[in-house]
Parts: sequence; C-alpha cells; structure tokens
Amino acid sequence: MVQSHFNIRNVAILILILAALLWFWLFEDTHLDMLAADDIVQFAIYYGGVMTPIIALISLMAFLRTLGQQNYLIKQQEEQLKNQKEQLKIQEEQLSSLKRDAEKTGIFQVVDRLDRDLNELAKSRAVQVKAGKGCHAKTVFDLLKDVGGREWNKLPECKKFGPRQEAIMNGFDIDPEEDESVKAWDTASMAAIMLTNLRLYLEKHDELAENSVLSKYYALKYQTFYYRLARKGYLEKEDMPTEIQEGTHEL
Repeated sequence: MVQSHFNIRNVAILILILAALLWFWLFEDTHLDMLAADDIVQFAIYYGGVMTPIIALISLMAFLRTLGQQNYLIKQQEEQLKNQKEQLKIQEEQLSSLKRDAEKTGIFQVVDRLDRDLNELAKSRAVQVKAGKGCHAKTVFDLLKDVGGREWNKLPECKKFGPRQEAIMNGFDIDPEEDESVKAWDTASMAAIMLTNLRLYLEKHDELAENSVLSKYYALKYQTFYYRLARKGYLEKEDMPTEIQEGTHEL
C-alpha cells in the first residue's frame, strides 16, 4: 500500500513537470503580460483534455492495484486460517489419542488387577481329592486349569445348595462337614464373576485399541476356566468371550 502511494505521488510530480515544460514550450517567447485570455483558456482546455484521461487511467490503475493487494491479503488470511484449522485438527487428534491411550492404560491396569486377584483367589482354596486309598488337596485353580484332568468334577454345582445359598453367603446355615464344599462353591462363584468382568473390560480395551489381541490372549489363558465353570452352571454361554462362544468345544 505504501509503495502504491509512492508511485502515484511520482506520477503527480511528473504531470506537474510536463505541464511546466509544455507551458515553457508554447509560451517561451511570450511575456506573461502579453498573453491573451483566449490563449490561456485554450491551453487549459488542451491540457485538461490530455491530462484528464491520463489521470483517470492512473487512478484506475491505482484502484486495481489496491484491489489486488487487498485480494492478496485476503488470500493470505484465508491460508493462515486454513493452516490454523489444520493445526487445531491435529491437536484435537493428538488430544483424542492421548485420552484414548490413557483410557486403554487404565483399563489394562484393571484387567491386570483382575487377573492377579483371580489367580490369588483360586489358589487360596483347596479341595480334597481322592487318589487311590488316600486323598490329597488340590486348589480350585488346579482343578479349573488342569487340561485333560478329571478331578475338576469335584467342584460343587452352582445350584448345589439351592435355597440355602443366600443364608450360606451371609454366614448362616453352614454345616461344618460342608465347610470345604462351601468354600469351593464360593470361590467358583467369585471366579465366574471375575471372569465376566474381565471379559467386559477386555471388550472395551479391544474397542479402543481397534484389535482383539488382548482378548484372545486371556480367552486362551482362561479357556478351561470358562468351560468348566459353564459346565457347573456358574457361567452362561453369553458370559464367555466371543472367541470361546464361536469355538468348537461343546459346553
């Protein structure tokens, strides 16, 4: 804009110089007192007729140049705005990614905690299993995990205690002879609840991670747990991971 003003000023100065030169050329030998009014009027008309289109053209050029500069500035502003929007979009995507990663980390920590708690619980309770003439103790973890073993049938059925379940859960109506069976039943019930919660958290993790690697790992790890607890009535088929529901094993 400053450059445009500078050029117009130069043109104006040039016009004044040309006017002075033209005056000098036409009336070089004529004293001012000898100039007739008609001469001055004719010169003014001639000068105006010549210079008016030139000045109009210069004004038009100045206007077009100013308009071009304004369009250029508008395009620059639009480009800057576009870049700002792109940067904002990138920042939003980064923030969304950070939130998703934080949520995945939190879910993974819960999954890891459920995994450890389930192992500790199942390994803390034992069931007496007959072997030949004697018997030996096996943890609920061993009964649920032992692939190909038959001793897992020693786990009580989910509905073993029928209407007494609520009283037993509250610590009432427990026969001392049933103490071991009650503890095994309680452990199996808790294990089923933990496995169901584990599945739900893993499904959420899969959704955020956009893959099912972690779910497949835990489905394989606790495959026998799911099958045997389902056989005993602690789990329904819909409580189990998709990988197991779609498997070929018969519940």
